[in-house]
Order: sequence, then structure tokens, then C-alpha cells
Amino acid sequence: MQLRKGPVIAALYPVVMLVAQAAAALALAYAAGAVMQLWHPGLFWLGIAVILWVLMGFCRYDNRLFAYYLMHHYAYSTAAHGAHPNDLEARLDEFATRVLASLRSDVDEVLLVGHSSGAHLAISLLADIVRSGAVQSGGLTLSFFRA
Repeated sequence: MQLRKGPVIAALYPVVMLVAQAAAALALAYAAGAVMQLWHPGLFWLGIAVILWVLMGFCRYDNRLFAYYLMHHYAYSTAAHGAHPNDLEARLDEFATRVLASLRSDVDEVLLVGHSSGAHLAISLLADIVRSGAVQSGGLTLSFFRA
């Protein structure tokens, strides 16, 4: 709880959202089961169908809620225990090659832009480029912008 409010909300949001979705699915299944008990007792499968229907609906609209997306993103990011996975490292190396080629070309400035989790990748890429010695004081400007 020593972190700033923003990272804490970002970390807890998908967990809270998925628990709320499960609670909504259970509440609707209970309500459907209560209504159906009036006509036919013992319709256990109706509750299961309602739960699946509600959860699939939430999954379908995740492009607005981002709960499943963030959980998949967290799982991917933590799969290598803090290191970049091999396929991501290969893509970063390929992009570093393109940035280094830009630094050697006839331009005034090279600007790296990172948004959301891409900002973390851009910082890692920037650190690799600076460590390589490709950027020297008094030379071409390499800038970074976090959106």
C-alpha cells in the first residue's frame, strides 16, 4: 500500500472487475432459478447456462472493460519471472536495429514514443541503445516521450 494510487488501481482493477462480473452472473442465475422454480423445480442447468451466458457477454464487451485483456497482459508479462519473454526480446532487438539505423541516417532527431505498457518497453529499448554506446553527447538527439 506504499505505492501511488495509479499503479494500485491499475493492478487491482481487473481483479475487482472480474469478481464483480462473477457476482453479477451468480445473481442473475439465482434470479432466473428463483423465477423458474415457480414453474419447474430442479432446473439446475438453467443456472449454469445463465452464468455462462453472462460471463461470455462480459468477455465479448471486454474492448470497453479491459479486464480480461489486463489479466492476459499481466500473465504474459510475469511468465518469464520479470525478464522479457524470448519472442518479445527478439522483437525488441529488431526494433533496436531500426532505431540504430535511424540514428546513423541523415535526421535531426530520433523520437521514441511509448504508450501504456509500450512505455515500459520503450524505456527498456532506450536503455539498451544507450548502453550500446550509440548515443554520444554532442551527437544526434535521441528523445523519449511517454504518452
